[in-house]
Amino acid sequence: MKRGIPFLWIAAIYGSLAFLPQTPIWQLQSELHWNYIGHILFFLPPLVGLLLNRRKVDLYGLRTDRFAESAKVGLVFAALLITFPLAADIAFGTLTLRPELRGQVAQSLFYFLVMVGVAEELLFRGYFQGELNAQFTKRYRFLGASITHGFGITVVVFTACHMVPGVYMPAAWEMVYVFGASILFGLLREWTQSLAAPILAHFGLLVHRYLFGMSLPAGVATAIAWFLAFWFLAKTLEKRQTT
Repeated sequence: MKRGIPFLWIAAIYGSLAFLPQTPIWQLQSELHWNYIGHILFFLPPLVGLLLNRRKVDLYGLRTDRFAESAKVGLVFAALLITFPLAADIAFGTLTLRPELRGQVAQSLFYFLVMVGVAEELLFRGYFQGELNAQFTKRYRFLGASITHGFGITVVVFTACHMVPGVYMPAAWEMVYVFGASILFGLLREWTQSLAAPILAHFGLLVHRYLFGMSLPAGVATAIAWFLAFWFLAKTLEKRQTT
């Protein structure tokens, strides 16, 4: 039964997100522009786990002794994922803020960082992956990280949760994108033993795409940014393993 609790939490939140558009509160939600109401729910499982189950913060990737190192890695990913497509759009004259976001940039950046980056990473890579890691104790090596079956399960669940019938059904290419991002976030969490890196990488992944859209130059630049970020990660891993 204990092993199923994380899945019950995910199912409850997923069901709430599917049900919310049918309630009067959704009108207030639409006035806030972004999905604050739904993402507030993401904080509940880790909070309950910490308070009622007396879980150690380390299990959820909240280690203070690894924060600085993890944040450094995350900042590299975020900086590359934000500046490369921005520079490409400026160079090719394709930089245009989405009309519906005029006057909403500061609010959007807050939302991307706190209500998506922090909330989703705390729920999936913190609570969900952390709880499953405690239950699936056998570890394997994968791309320089020590993982359990909890890593793979989290990747699948995170990807699946980006499809909410009646609310949001992404294109096939976007699901592949989400799947790859989920692998990256999970690896960053396991390698750094902290949520700082996946939170910042998640934030960096959202900024240009949602503020300006993804033109062809920005798409190519984003692919280059991904390559350079992974190169940095590989080099850092190599250096760490030899010291």
